[in-house]
Amino acid sequence: MKLIAIVVSLFLLSCNGQKKVTLNNETVQTTMENEQQLELLLVEENSSFDAREIMVFKDEKRLKSFYSKINLTRKPRIPLPVIDFTKEMVVVYCSGRHPQNSALTLKFLEETDSEIMLTQFSDGNEKSKNQNIEASPFCVYKMPISEKQVVVGSAVK
Repeated sequence: MKLIAIVVSLFLLSCNGQKKVTLNNETVQTTMENEQQLELLLVEENSSFDAREIMVFKDEKRLKSFYSKINLTRKPRIPLPVIDFTKEMVVVYCSGRHPQNSALTLKFLEETDSEIMLTQFSDGNEKSKNQNIEASPFCVYKMPISEKQVVVGSAVK
C-alpha cells in the first residue's frame, strides 16, 4: 500500500514539474527573441568619438567608411564584419568619453510603430586599475533591418 502511495505521489509531482519547465522555456524563448533582435559583434575601448552617438548603417559603403576611421591608428586593423544588408543592419553605439572603469553596452528594450528602443546599461564591472584613464568605447551590433528609428534610452544597471 505504501509503495502505491509513493508511486502515485511521484507521478503527480513529476506532472507539475513538467508544467514549470514549459513555463520557464516560454519565458526563456521570449527573452532570447529580444536578444536576437540585437546581436553584439564588437566591443572596443577607443572609437575616437568624444560625444555620445548612435549610428545605423544599412549599406556596406557607410560601414566601411566608419571602420576606416576607427582603423586609422590600429595595427592590426579591426576586420569588417560580414553582414547581409538585405536582411540586417548595423547599429554602432559610441558612448562618448568617460572613465575606462565602466563598460557600457546596449540591450533591446521595446519596439513601437515608429521606433526601436534600446537601453544603455553598465556591465557591473566598476573596479579597474585604470580608473583615471578616459576612454571612448564603442559597440557594434547587428539586428534585423527596419525602417524604424533606433533610439537609445538612459543608462540603467
